[in-house]
Amino acid sequence: MSESKVFSTLGATNHSHTKRQLNDFYETPAPAVHKLLEVEDFTGEIWECACGKNAIVNSLQSKYNNIYASDLIDRGVGANIEDFLQSTRKTKNIITNPPFSLALPFVKKALELADDKVAMLLRIQFLEGKERYEFFKHNPPSKVYVFGNRVNTIIDGEEYNSAMCLAWFVWDKSYKGDTIIKWLMY
Repeated sequence: MSESKVFSTLGATNHSHTKRQLNDFYETPAPAVHKLLEVEDFTGEIWECACGKNAIVNSLQSKYNNIYASDLIDRGVGANIEDFLQSTRKTKNIITNPPFSLALPFVKKALELADDKVAMLLRIQFLEGKERYEFFKHNPPSKVYVFGNRVNTIIDGEEYNSAMCLAWFVWDKSYKGDTIIKWLMY
């Protein structure tokens, strides 16, 4: 039996006939970033630590000018080349669409390095799992903005129809209280 048939039988499929992108490189469409900026404000420097080809950076520049961009891989956009997970660089805010396979390590590192806010575009399934359950007990997000429609990521400059439900997970270090869930559409 083929791998795709096994996963489909188990209900563990991404409904895609394409291979997973190397290094989980799926660019973020501008409307998804603009929706975040409609509901959240950021003061001080913003670090986009998995900037890829600057999709999020370009959207942030419509409202902010104090942006630091980096990525592990040189994609020819002039970003600083560094391993975020090994960094000790402090900042006020971090906004990124991390590699989904490294989502939890990225969130943990971002919370260590950011003084004010962390915003991560993640699959809604990030809410589940034993390891994340333990993490959330001590580090609940202040808000989760769930997209009511599917966010089509960008692969090689083309919009990719995704079966994934994505959400902006926001940790505001000044917030005290239960996690608030809201919905966004674009």
